[in-house]
Amino acid sequence: MSPIYNKPTHRSLKGPKDPRGIGSKLTLRIQSLLNQAVDLHQRGALKEAQGLYDSVLAADPKNFEALHLSGLIAYQCQNTLKGVQLMREALKINSQSIACLVNLGLAEHAIGDLATAIQRYHRALSIKKDLPQAHYNLANIHKEQNNWNEAKLGYEIAITLKPDYWEALLNLANISESTREWTLALQCLNRVIKIIPNLSKAYNNRGNIFKKLERWRESIQDYDTSIQLDHTYPDVYVNKGNLLKELGYWDHASACYKHCLELNHFHPKGVWNQSLLSLMQGQFKQGWLGYEARWDRENAEALNLRLSGSLGINEQKKWRGNEIIKGQRLLLYAEQGFGDSIQFIRFVPNLINMGAVVILMVQKPLLELFNQIDGVYLILEMGQEVPEHDLSCPLMSLPLALKLHEEENFNKYPYLKADPFKVSRWEARLSHIKSLRVGIAWRGSTSHANDKFRSLHFEQFKKCIPIDAQCVSLQKEVSKEEGAIVELDKRVEDYTVELNDFSDTAGLCANLDLIICVDTSVAHLASALGKPVWIMLAYSPDWRWMINRADSPWYDKVVLYRQDAFGEWDGVLNEIKSDWSEKIKAR
Repeated sequence: MSPIYNKPTHRSLKGPKDPRGIGSKLTLRIQSLLNQAVDLHQRGALKEAQGLYDSVLAADPKNFEALHLSGLIAYQCQNTLKGVQLMREALKINSQSIACLVNLGLAEHAIGDLATAIQRYHRALSIKKDLPQAHYNLANIHKEQNNWNEAKLGYEIAITLKPDYWEALLNLANISESTREWTLALQCLNRVIKIIPNLSKAYNNRGNIFKKLERWRESIQDYDTSIQLDHTYPDVYVNKGNLLKELGYWDHASACYKHCLELNHFHPKGVWNQSLLSLMQGQFKQGWLGYEARWDRENAEALNLRLSGSLGINEQKKWRGNEIIKGQRLLLYAEQGFGDSIQFIRFVPNLINMGAVVILMVQKPLLELFNQIDGVYLILEMGQEVPEHDLSCPLMSLPLALKLHEEENFNKYPYLKADPFKVSRWEARLSHIKSLRVGIAWRGSTSHANDKFRSLHFEQFKKCIPIDAQCVSLQKEVSKEEGAIVELDKRVEDYTVELNDFSDTAGLCANLDLIICVDTSVAHLASALGKPVWIMLAYSPDWRWMINRADSPWYDKVVLYRQDAFGEWDGVLNEIKSDWSEKIKAR
């Protein structure tokens, strides 16, 4: 967001007329100083320019231009509060200055006074409606507030007024990426590159769009071009590493993250993505430590994390293993999805054995299931008033806090149990199924970032079901169209309308001989209950399933069926159908 400079004018500099002509000479001297100062200012010589502005203000303390531009320098030098103060004083002298209105809006935006900044831009536009920078700056505020439609409109107006406004095109591309308008984003970035062909960030951003469009080769080429133009730009190494990781080039991905972290040891996305790769490769000590970078703002937004502050949890009380917890009220809270909570709840007995008074705060559908855990002092739903506690820890930080660096420490044996009453009820409901009872789930939550690659349509999934199989659907998220297809398949019985929470699903799973599913919360639930589970995995799986193995360090009776090539499910489906048929025959 570049500032606006006004060349000082004689009209704005005139003071009271001196009959001896002294005032005229002083005015000319001030004019000369201001011209020199603005020239230095525009060339980036801020210290020298400020010296001249100070000379002007010594002679004329109410000089509008010197106050305004001194305020602008203060803002540019990160002394934003002083900048706001000076520019507000200047605006009292000349309330019609478009440049001061826009520059003050920038500074007020920087200190978080968005409402006032918006007023400044609207005032500037009331004076000159075809001012592209005011439209652009307004759009930036809307973008920051996730008001995508208003931001998009502002950028489009700015670009209409100034077709080569590459900053507005770049941000419009970002908005279009957020709203999944890949074609528009690509068009904007192509224009940016045509206007300013050596802008590293434009190639990086276009590489991201090519990645979304699954045009992998072009994506890699753009990332490489971005690096050639600016090898000190850390974000591009992370983005290239993420694509290489998704395509299964683990070592190359690791090298990219290493480059990023050489440039910035604490780069949040670099640290976090390297941690995912470390965990995937079984380097748990390094992985758990780096995984804490998920709490950085951008990472947290990407994961949709439940931040402790938004829950009313005192960040000063956070526990990561340093304090003694014996006799302490330790609040553990969910942070991500249902499956994450189920996977990491296994460590609660460790804490109880260490003498902690454990309080759980988890998602509502998990309350009744987790009520079966012995020794928990109190269990609450997310969003309820936070109880008094001495220490707190998110569930997925427990391995770090407990210093669990070897997979032998992961308590892989059954650690959850179903409600006996619900088990009995489902046993009666399923008594007519005399053959192998198999639960199936083919789709994860559509809100998951990687759902496109981990989930299947039922039409595709049913290829693995043997003709003589009998299945029970555990799939909750089903469209009307897909539900009709499931209903027509006589091998599948669907009781999901009766599954109101995970306790109900646990009672049903307890009566099944086998669960076959994709990477979803059902996989974690059934595995934690100790049921045999076959999990179908994408070529580049979630970190917890690791690589190059058919078993899991997290669950005793899990078998992992992995894609042999990116996006290729046929091999997995054929292998499962064969193994499933053998199991039916052996029964």
